Amino acid sequence: AYPPPPPAPPPDPVRNVSLTLSPVHLLAPVFELTGEVRVVNHFGVAAIGGYGSLTVEGERFKVWELGGQLLAYPMNPFHGLHLGAELLYVKVDADDLQSGTVRGSGNGLAVGPLVGYKVLTGGGFTFVAQGGVQYIAARAEASDGAGNSAEADDQKFIALLNLNLGYSF
Repeated sequence: AYPPPPPAPPPDPVRNVSLTLSPVHLLAPVFELTGEVRVVNHFGVAAIGGYGSLTVEGERFKVWELGGQLLAYPMNPFHGLHLGAELLYVKVDADDLQSGTVRGSGNGLAVGPLVGYKVLTGGGFTFVAQGGVQYIAARAEASDGAGNSAEADDQKFIALLNLNLGYSF
């Protein structure tokens, strides 16, 4: 007689929500948080929000961003390979450019497809890597106290790279 087979390992815990942040954005420093919810087993919806500042050529800008993602997981429910799309609105603003004589602001909208991979550990630690391409449309304007103003528009394609760390529960 053969001994009985070992018991099956317990199933992985079901995770329905992932909260992650982008460590790369913290270098600016911009705090960007993404919250993703499993809508059904192989589909998630994510909200993205960020706030912070950015220094360009010695000038400091306030930054905020708001957006979302639609993500399909073709192989595993809520983890592993995923395909999707991202829409992100970004606003930058500064009241004290050139020692307080110039005010400037800009905003942009980025949209595009992505492919990614989400690693979920048994303890809930989450790592997300995503890449893709985005079409951006941006507008900037500046004015000074003497009534002078300037504005510019730009549209182009850029690379998308997201590297996020967090927790899923």
